Amino acid sequence: MDCTDSPSPTSAGIPAEGPAASAASATAVPAAPAASGAAAPAGAESARAATTEGAATSAAAATASATAAGEGSALEGENLIVLGIESSANKVGVGVVNGLGTVLSNPRETFITPPGTGFLPRETAAHHQAKITHLIRKALKDANVTPRTISCIAYTAGPGMGAPLAVGALAARTLSLLWGKPLVAVNHCIAHIEMGRLVTGCIDPTVLYVSGGNTQVIGFSGGRYRILGETLDMAIGNCIDRVARLLRLPNAPAPGFQVEQMAAKFEQQYKHKQKQLHTNNCIPLLPLSYNVKGMDVAFSGVLTKTEEAVHLMYSQQQNRKKNKHKQNIDEEMHLDTNEEKEELINGEIAKRLRTKRSGGSSRNILNQFKQTPTAAAAAAAPAAAAAAATLETEGERESDALIASSSADIMLALTPEFICYSLQEYLFGMLVEITERAMALCNSTDVLVVGGVGCNLRLQWMLQQMAERRGCGMGGMDERYCIDNGAMIAYVGSLMFKSNSFISPINSFYRQRYRTDEVEVTWR
Repeated sequence: MDCTDSPSPTSAGIPAEGPAASAASATAVPAAPAASGAAAPAGAESARAATTEGAATSAAAATASATAAGEGSALEGENLIVLGIESSANKVGVGVVNGLGTVLSNPRETFITPPGTGFLPRETAAHHQAKITHLIRKALKDANVTPRTISCIAYTAGPGMGAPLAVGALAARTLSLLWGKPLVAVNHCIAHIEMGRLVTGCIDPTVLYVSGGNTQVIGFSGGRYRILGETLDMAIGNCIDRVARLLRLPNAPAPGFQVEQMAAKFEQQYKHKQKQLHTNNCIPLLPLSYNVKGMDVAFSGVLTKTEEAVHLMYSQQQNRKKNKHKQNIDEEMHLDTNEEKEELINGEIAKRLRTKRSGGSSRNILNQFKQTPTAAAAAAAPAAAAAAATLETEGERESDALIASSSADIMLALTPEFICYSLQEYLFGMLVEITERAMALCNSTDVLVVGGVGCNLRLQWMLQQMAERRGCGMGGMDERYCIDNGAMIAYVGSLMFKSNSFISPINSFYRQRYRTDEVEVTWR
């Protein structure tokens, strides 16, 4: 898909510098034809405007490519400065990196939606379009550079969401033409990998790439990154986000972070109970689904089981509320004051005496009426108690059938924390298994985890334990570089700049599906 099909973000406030600035201006706003006595036909005028625009664009592209070809080998180290734009999902970022891999600036913005909701491509693109100009100016200011000192413009070409990708691609193309700089299209997955290699120092690791849209185990061979295993249905980040929406957890800073915190809270509470009871049993888990096929995984089964657990939890909560409400009503009915009862009785007696047609003493009527509420309450009490007991035991039976507890001395309730902990253990257990299998296949000495889910401390700990038992190393990053950011795009842009892997602005593209193994890695 050509990025020219989408609306261009505003470039107000971005300085126009470089040899192709005038050509870019002519491209953005074609010159009007000179006034004459006879107006030119509409078709001829459109053709002249199109010709002018095409010539200006081609001239700017040719100038940028020629400049890049001449400077590709000359610019090295600190003299090479690349600006990268990331916009594949709900985060938009702009990073500036030099030829040594030093991150000079890395601002970003995240599109946050209310709890229980996700982010739509159209709304996400509108957010990115409103933020990207500010981020470009901020990145230049934080890095203390000007457009004249920028050597190259890099952008995320995919994979990702179409509309957000278009915003970044259009912004990069505009800057390339406006400043007369060469353009580089970067694969988002490879940017994660190369940034991980740079930060952790892993030279040739087996890579576990886990994010909201991707789940892959990757190795390097024959000049390409090869996908050794991947998800067969949905990405792990998507699975976690859907559970977070069901639990109505906040989306700030990220749904996965909220799930991680809930799971850590449950583990801490359980270990505290163990310490009090002087036990050391394994933490029990909900009986979810575990699906591993060779080095591939499937997450739809565990998601379905988790959704069932969440719905059951909500059902139990509703039953408890109903039972408590019914109990309060019964208490109010049976705890009326003696004065209110006496007033009610006296009023009924007076009414019966006024309408009494047959003989009989008022004393008998009084005694008869006083016995009636007591008898009715005594008759209704067993039925109410039986109904309450039935509602209570239904939820308990379902909970007992769902929870597979390996600890007899610690009773577990179905809570959001328990659900999040069980979900993480199943998902991460599958990932560690296929990663270890890939390491054995490739005879790797290091494992590197990248992507948004890769900054989860529990996952990093599990991978660390597996690597240590194999006598290998593990590389992980924090949220600065593990989640989507512009610096990783700029860094891969610098690598591609050195290998002269440029793209003309008129041929710039973005693709929602852009697999890791499609890219020829010329810099390794």
